[in-house]
Amino acid sequence: MLRADGQSCYAQVELVVSHNVQEAGPGGSQLLMALSDITALKKAQRDLVHLNQTLESRIEQRTADALSMASEMERFMQSVAHDLATPLRHILSFAGRLETADLNEQSRRSVATIVASARRMETLISALDQLALACNSQLSLTAIDLDRVLDAALKESGNAPGLTLHREDLPRVICDTQSMQTVLRQLLENAFKATDGRPHPTLRIWAEQVGAEIVIYLRDNGRGFNPNYRESMFEVFRKLHPERDFPGEGVGLAVVRRLMLRQGGRIWAESAGQDQGASFTLVLPAAP
Repeated sequence: MLRADGQSCYAQVELVVSHNVQEAGPGGSQLLMALSDITALKKAQRDLVHLNQTLESRIEQRTADALSMASEMERFMQSVAHDLATPLRHILSFAGRLETADLNEQSRRSVATIVASARRMETLISALDQLALACNSQLSLTAIDLDRVLDAALKESGNAPGLTLHREDLPRVICDTQSMQTVLRQLLENAFKATDGRPHPTLRIWAEQVGAEIVIYLRDNGRGFNPNYRESMFEVFRKLHPERDFPGEGVGLAVVRRLMLRQGGRIWAESAGQDQGASFTLVLPAAP
């Protein structure tokens, strides 16, 4: 329609029949009409339709951008680990020569600090390389027997002295064999560290099917952790315990989470607090 100012507009028409005798007379009726300018509403509707039509393509583009950035960061991380290795070897080599030289006590302590720091850096570089490998390795998702993968992980990690392992039969899941073996080995080693020195150390492993997913539980009676930090424990180089109590570089759980996500799974940890034990829950698809 045209408004009084000559501009076109969309209008909504509402009609109501009124049988008000006082206004229309005996037996009469009135037709009441209201016109509402809904130009703004129609524009909003068009914008919404356009947004819905382009939403999928924009999501695909942003997902591709995010994956590209993640891939670039992973390549950068791998490159850094590789490029730092050579100068670090030189530092260790020349520091090793200084250790055999005729030095006073203060100089010997300084050289020892250099060697210890270089060894520490070497370990961190190796951890970065391990993380990059977890992000870039090729996966082959197939139905596998999880009991066999657990056996292989136990063989790699060994058993903690005095630890009692309670395990139930595990089902078949859809995952990458090597990646899942790495996940279980890291979690086993984590449990062995957590229960080291504890009275009657125990680790229980079992699984159950929930809908189309397999939920795997690993529960120990070890040191536990502050539940406020259950998300940050999966961050790179983030440790919740002192080095003397929990040796390691703080990379294992970061690798575990990345491998689980790449296999279409999830992982989270729970604990009631310090010295209350911990439980790790893994979720994987039961079928393709």
